[in-house]
Amino acid sequence: MFSSLIIFTFAVGARSQTSQIGAQGQKAFLLNYFTKGLVSFGSNPYEGGFGGKYFIQDNLAIRGLLMFTTDNVTPKGPGGTSTSSLSLGIQGGLEYHFMTLGKISPYVGGSISYFNNGLTSTFAGGSTTGTTTDFRLAALAGVEFFFNQNASLSIEYQYGFDSSGNPDQSESQFGLLTAAITMGIYF
Repeated sequence: MFSSLIIFTFAVGARSQTSQIGAQGQKAFLLNYFTKGLVSFGSNPYEGGFGGKYFIQDNLAIRGLLMFTTDNVTPKGPGGTSTSSLSLGIQGGLEYHFMTLGKISPYVGGSISYFNNGLTSTFAGGSTTGTTTDFRLAALAGVEFFFNQNASLSIEYQYGFDSSGNPDQSESQFGLLTAAITMGIYF
């Protein structure tokens, strides 16, 4: 429901004409915000980043992102364990824009991501630190809305494989990995 409202709002609000969406040679600066689902925007943890996109041929773009995640959990009441983490990562991917409907351009693609995560836990008797790594391989589907020739907003879901852990312990999952809103500035 929430994602449908966002799509409708931006589709109706985008009034200027866009020419040659997805033409070879187009470049964009990207600002991303990721979450587990579009209804949970604004909740911990924050996962986002910035990067770029370049159309290597008509309708086919490569993209790269530098990403970071922060998360802080503070327990209610005395005696609990508080944790904080900071993750840095990179993501590369492909987008294929299969049609353009005015200022709306649906796309599909794939991405690969790698994160290095640092974690600190603080408790009554002291604190501990540790690191983990995270590897993601995902299929993606989204819609890019163009406000004009230089500005767009994308809504995207990523579905795939995620493996995280350290040398002593690891876990894997397959399913919905993230949802994302991306602002694109074309130049």
